[in-house]
Amino acid sequence: MKKSPHKAVIFLGFDSSVHSGTSHAPLAGAGGAAIQRAVTEALAAGLKELIFVTADSRTPVEAQLGDCGRGKAERVVIARQFAARSLGQALCDVRHLLGEEPFVVLLPEEMAAGGNTGGDEETTAQLVSAYDDVGGNLVTVGDEWLLRRDGRFAAIAGAPAGRYLLQPAVLDALEDNAELGLAGALLVLAEAWPVPALVATSAAALHPGVRVSLAPTGRPPRPVDLLAAAGD
Repeated sequence: MKKSPHKAVIFLGFDSSVHSGTSHAPLAGAGGAAIQRAVTEALAAGLKELIFVTADSRTPVEAQLGDCGRGKAERVVIARQFAARSLGQALCDVRHLLGEEPFVVLLPEEMAAGGNTGGDEETTAQLVSAYDDVGGNLVTVGDEWLLRRDGRFAAIAGAPAGRYLLQPAVLDALEDNAELGLAGALLVLAEAWPVPALVATSAAALHPGVRVSLAPTGRPPRPVDLLAAAGD
């Protein structure tokens, strides 16, 4: 039986380009409203452990942990990474905090830019609910037209909406090749782990993954007994 994730990794101040694996200088950092949005969505989705990863000591993380709507976090970790790193590298650096279970990644800057900034707090919760149905890796995208026209990976690379539900195997792929970026790591694993896309602006529309034809990777996805990859 699949175990639902309970950890959210919230990235602040990193270049969030999912198709870039190169190092970049830290960004100015997400604003307070964007951080609050990420925290609110995480708690509404039942994610009780919040791991903030920030490249900037001035990012006002602690100030966003007060009144967050429904629920409160059971554990909060703030990991400051001052070296200029890509998002994928920063994610691998907190692997020891994640264990061998699925986890959610939230990028407040992309969440704010993805057009889903209204009062709806359910997008991340719907991502978790969709995982219970289909398993694998799931991603929200912000452009349903691009998704339908060019497919999931074009939408993931071109219109990300800042919410991912990932398997530990994604970290394996990133550790094998840091240049992949998140989208590249998902593509490498697409044969073994399906990648459904959830449209953030129309969260009820779940588009099941279609198996991608790709040569197998040198190392198979990490076999985790509580994570069953859903078939097509």
